Amino acid sequence: YVLDTKWKNLNGYNPSPEDLRQMYVYHRFYQAKKVALVYPSDQHSIQKGNYFSSENHLEMSDKECSIMQIATSTDIKTWQEEIGNQINSLLD
Repeated sequence: YVLDTKWKNLNGYNPSPEDLRQMYVYHRFYQAKKVALVYPSDQHSIQKGNYFSSENHLEMSDKECSIMQIATSTDIKTWQEEIGNQINSLLD
């Protein structure tokens, strides 16, 4: 598993093409089963997806890629617990 933290807010936009390419590299060169880009946000959300197979462009691969947004908090202990909860839900 690879979680790549980003310290920029998406503000309703999609990740950059460069960030998405990084996920592919993590799968390809590190044989990661799941990868995610993790962004700070004002709310929690996880969007999961899969790549299309390189052999058959109509078939989904088993490589999971996700975009995770984790709400920030001024209470560090609560924030750390919520980060752990979000990561556990991603890995299930």
